[in-house]
Amino acid sequence: MTKPYLNAKGKGEADYDYANDILFFKIKDREYSHSIELEDIVLDIDVSGIITGIQIFAASNMFQIEKEALQNNKKFIFSL
Repeated sequence: MTKPYLNAKGKGEADYDYANDILFFKIKDREYSHSIELEDIVLDIDVSGIITGIQIFAASNMFQIEKEALQNNKKFIFSL
């Protein structure tokens, strides 16, 4: 059996919700199936069973950086 593989280079996006302190990474154009909730992280899974989104709650606390640094960071690179 072959494991599912996703080449998502250049197909992802990152966003930061300053008011709620949520950092979000997402692969574009994938069909959402369900989510898996962990403590401060939610993983979005597509119909092929591949992680296609990651939400990190209380991101500034998790990474121990100011919220402004997350809001102003334009250098996120999304590559799987």
